[in-house]
Amino acid sequence: MLYMCGWAYFDPTSETPVFASMFKIDDQGDIKYFYTFGDVHTKTTGGNPNAPVVTSMTDVCRAITYDEDAGLVVMALEVMSPHLRPSYTSYKAYSDQNSDVVIILMRDNGEIIKGYNINFGSASISMGVGGNSLFML
Repeated sequence: MLYMCGWAYFDPTSETPVFASMFKIDDQGDIKYFYTFGDVHTKTTGGNPNAPVVTSMTDVCRAITYDEDAGLVVMALEVMSPHLRPSYTSYKAYSDQNSDVVIILMRDNGEIIKGYNINFGSASISMGVGGNSLFML
């Protein structure tokens, strides 16, 4: 079995917006389950509130690991989607374009157990979670 994570395009032809994604694949190449995390939403730009623009929230799964003994999968996601960011409305004015981190714990069968959000509130920063940076699970 392999557990893979990264991102998936909502519309592959335009390559936007991006959802965090993960899947489990068996030794025969059959996908056992596939999840996407994130949402597409609209924002207004400039001074015209009647001109909504669909924006990419660029939710990405940056790390995944599997604990064989416990049968648990852990993922680290870099997220911008409001529904993946608790209390988003209280700090969106400061960090709408910055990312938060979500840790997801799930069972081997695909059942999601818990999710933990690490947000930066009004700090207006992103951690810059990347391929060779913060996370090593």
